[in-house]
Amino acid sequence: MHTPAADKVLKSNKPTFEETTIKIEQKIIAFICENNLSFNLIDNLVNLLKEVSVDHEVIKSLKLKRQKGTNILMRKLGPFSKEIILNKLRTNKFSIIMDETTDIGTKKSLVIIGSLFDATVHEAVDMFVDFIEVEDASAAGLFNAVKNVLDLNHIPYGYI
Repeated sequence: MHTPAADKVLKSNKPTFEETTIKIEQKIIAFICENNLSFNLIDNLVNLLKEVSVDHEVIKSLKLKRQKGTNILMRKLGPFSKEIILNKLRTNKFSIIMDETTDIGTKKSLVIIGSLFDATVHEAVDMFVDFIEVEDASAAGLFNAVKNVLDLNHIPYGYI
């Protein structure tokens, strides 16, 4: 006889080997980013972890290199972190810091930073919002570019 209660008791909440491996890879990439370290470090760091980890099979099975690390950052951690930042901008008063730059090929770009008091860490922080290419680097063009970023990310003007 099949009983749902028995299935719950017998089913393990322990993460699978693969889930544990993915979580460790993501933590390594987060560590690299949080400490502003080079992605060139990943290959040697993973090899070091494999050497010093005597019994941990998950560490020994890691297949993390620079390319995979970049993919984890761009596809998983980046969007997750960006959503956290956007939620803070949607719910807190903030200032905008922006800087326009022109590269050697005359391509114009704009970086947008949100500066706010983060109650979770009890200090003022600057948070990367976006880096966009702009056609018009005039005051009106930059204003419209920032306005478009705010609109696309549903950030209310009232908190600026």
